[in-house]
Amino acid sequence: MGNLLNLTGTRFGILTVAKKSINKTKDGRILWNCLCGCGELVKVRGDHLTSGHTISCGCLQREIVSKTCGNKHPNWQGGKSFEPYPSTFNKQFKRKIRERDNYTCAICSKKGNTVHHIDYCKENTIERNCIVLCRFCHSATNFNRDHWQIRLTKIMRGAQEWW
Repeated sequence: MGNLLNLTGTRFGILTVAKKSINKTKDGRILWNCLCGCGELVKVRGDHLTSGHTISCGCLQREIVSKTCGNKHPNWQGGKSFEPYPSTFNKQFKRKIRERDNYTCAICSKKGNTVHHIDYCKENTIERNCIVLCRFCHSATNFNRDHWQIRLTKIMRGAQEWW
């Protein structure tokens, strides 16, 4: 085991190391007592401090979330995600779309299981408006929706020539 770095007095983000803790983690790692810029006292693993993994007591993350949560988020659509899907968007319908698309993501061609509404309208549950995406690509379609609607519509038009 190498020499222990003395982190006392060192600042990491808004944490200042006060002293080495008498406590250790369950696996024997050293903890440091730190004072956060918000006034909170926390114990943090040394490697989490030196790697940049931990830079506050959690107050920075809470502040970021409070500024970008719900209607403060740039992608907020007025709570649409909480609206229920129509009864026509059911297991049988989704299975039909997945089978039609061979469980393949229309964007990246990897395995896909998510049925996506191309026009982002839940009520428009018809076959030509739904397409299979993988989870990663489905997340990507929540940004720049106009671009994705045009692109996925073109993909569907090309696919319909093969049906």
